[in-house]
Amino acid sequence: MFSIREATASDAEGICHVIVKAIQSCEADHENQQDLIEKWCVSKTKDNVLIWITNPRNITIIATNNDNLITGVALLDKEAQRLRLCYVLPQAHGQGLGKTLLKNIENKAKDAGIVEMNLSSTKTARGFYQRNGYSGSLPVYNQITGRSNYDMKKSLSETIEDSVMVTKGS
Repeated sequence: MFSIREATASDAEGICHVIVKAIQSCEADHENQQDLIEKWCVSKTKDNVLIWITNPRNITIIATNNDNLITGVALLDKEAQRLRLCYVLPQAHGQGLGKTLLKNIENKAKDAGIVEMNLSSTKTARGFYQRNGYSGSLPVYNQITGRSNYDMKKSLSETIEDSVMVTKGS
């Protein structure tokens, strides 16, 4: 069981832990090459995460487990209309947590007037985003990992219509 809430400054260290552990599990992207993992994680410090959380252009939400430990994070850059982060601890995979975080951050994007969400996916996460309605997976070279990422997008107006239909049927 988990809960979703907006992140606060006191969550920075826990968020940093989730991001680093999730990156370490992206073996399809870094093939366990320690130098690539280190390059990818170099900016994922407590201080940088604190800057991201407190930046008013960002919305950051976290998932916590029953012990109130952070198990997932999603960050939306409202001005760029871009999902910057969506990470879940490896041991929490397959429990619907990623999908729940994604749906919650999409709802926050809609509330902010965003009609299309954009993101850059890793090879590891590309299928997850496709299953959740994202398309346009054109490969783009990532200078950090030396591998391709995939630019993807999703119309949130379709999601709005879907949720209206569900509400009417309730």
